[in-house]
Amino acid sequence: MAHEWRESKSLVSSVFRSNADGSDTNSNTLKEAKKYIDTNLGSTIKKLVPNGRPGKLETFENMRDALKGAWLVTEAIPEIKDAKIDLLGQLDKELGEDVIIATNSSSFMASELFEKVENKDRLVNTHYYMPPDSKYVLYVSA
Repeated sequence: MAHEWRESKSLVSSVFRSNADGSDTNSNTLKEAKKYIDTNLGSTIKKLVPNGRPGKLETFENMRDALKGAWLVTEAIPEIKDAKIDLLGQLDKELGEDVIIATNSSSFMASELFEKVENKDRLVNTHYYMPPDSKYVLYVSA
């Protein structure tokens, strides 16, 4: 499957709480996360990306709204295999077939989590390097 960059698409990287629909209904949590990011993003970009500028940050209280327009979605929920399997299966159903689905799992390979994913070719593992200001990410196919 070929993926092409489309400027109109979004990058969605979300930590969803354990609600059945994958949403975070705690508005205060979202407000505090946005406040932290808004406070720190500019200085982080200035340090790491010459001439860079922050993108647009939006928070959502339901998953369907958060996924609109995404080209890459990364799940980063706790390392509970069944929860990851369920969420990845739900993402597979919700997303267009050209959207890449990534798991940030360090305990499971994507191939262990795609039981409910119909379009398995688009599922990958992502691993971000430490410290957090590192610019590298590793993608591993299922």
